[in-house]
Amino acid sequence: MAATTGMRLGELLALRWSDIDMAKKTVRVVRSLSYRNPDGDGCRLKEEEPKTASSKRTIPLTEFMIAALSAHRKRQVETRLKMPSWRNAEIVFTNDEGGYAWPQTIRLQLADLLAEAELPAIRFHDLRYTAATMLNSLGVNIKVVAEWLGHSSVATTLQVYGHVSEGMRGEARDKLNELFQSSL
Repeated sequence: MAATTGMRLGELLALRWSDIDMAKKTVRVVRSLSYRNPDGDGCRLKEEEPKTASSKRTIPLTEFMIAALSAHRKRQVETRLKMPSWRNAEIVFTNDEGGYAWPQTIRLQLADLLAEAELPAIRFHDLRYTAATMLNSLGVNIKVVAEWLGHSSVATTLQVYGHVSEGMRGEARDKLNELFQSSL
């Protein structure tokens, strides 16, 4: 889901089923889970407002993501029915008891999946870069990409995620070739 939506790990871990509209194929980002020590008495998981005001957003979901979420929900309900001690039926991505999943656990699971698939190791946040790069390479308007990622400014999106791939350079060259050859 991170690679298709560009959502931050904390946003995913705070996600509730009520934030997902399967019919409209959207997900609302309205909270984030953080691991903090706000009172100086030890770190703990805590739901907070998203990183910025523009981080509160609605993101479209692909058909693939809707199917994956539906299958995940079905498995989660089956597990929950077997466990009377299940903590929270609303959380989408939980630990084994239905509580908040620990961010470090998710990072380790990603590392294991990548190793199993014989892919290079990446940070979880790199999945956000992946989403931005895919949208950019598909020619999605940068304003749409900025809103999708929850940036208040297109400048932020361009500065952080506006890198150019070799394929994009080639596409630009080919378009220039077409333009100038048509005028000869």
